[in-house]
Amino acid sequence: RSTLFPYTTLFRSPYRRRTRMAEIIEAHPLHKVSEALEQTFAGGGETAALLRAIDWSATPLGSTDTWPHSLCCVLSICMNARFPISIYWGAEHIMFYNDAAIPLHGDKHPWALGCPARKVWPELWDVVGRRFKRVMAGEAISGEDEFLPMHRYGYIEECYFDCAASPIRGEGGHVVGIFAPGIETTYRVIAERRGLLLRRLVEDISAAVTAEQLYGDRKSVV
Repeated sequence: RSTLFPYTTLFRSPYRRRTRMAEIIEAHPLHKVSEALEQTFAGGGETAALLRAIDWSATPLGSTDTWPHSLCCVLSICMNARFPISIYWGAEHIMFYNDAAIPLHGDKHPWALGCPARKVWPELWDVVGRRFKRVMAGEAISGEDEFLPMHRYGYIEECYFDCAASPIRGEGGHVVGIFAPGIETTYRVIAERRGLLLRRLVEDISAAVTAEQLYGDRKSVV
């Protein structure tokens, strides 16, 4: 886990998580951030408060006073949005995300904040890493019900997402990061699959005219 953000556990209950977040911030006074960054994180909620608590001068991004205007602008959009959005910045794909994206990270929140994406999602990197290379080369990509086997709660989950990734260009016109909105569709995908299976079973049983057909093997349906 990241040494950049030492707070490795927030409880899953929203009330307990908010209480624990307040304890963390009270125990670790906020590091000085630039006026521009204060405006960037204004109204950003839980993740904005946690990001302000990080000593960025000890990270590859450096002091917030040196952050480019392009990073501050895209973080302002991300933090104030009510739709799940993640930002991956620089060659190491340093992760930022907003409150709406917290559930997508499971037990990896809050330590994932400020970490390289490869360290946060090693189980996905064979797929995600290739996609990020395309985006950093200037290509925007998207997908519907994309399958991602995620390790969020101590085991591998079957997860699906509607997601997109677009290049973020810096002051010099070069791609410096990735803007990635996305919403989880796991429950819908699995529910539709189960519904389809049940319909096929009903249709198969309805067509039976003999006991053998009625109680026969249903492997072909499954």
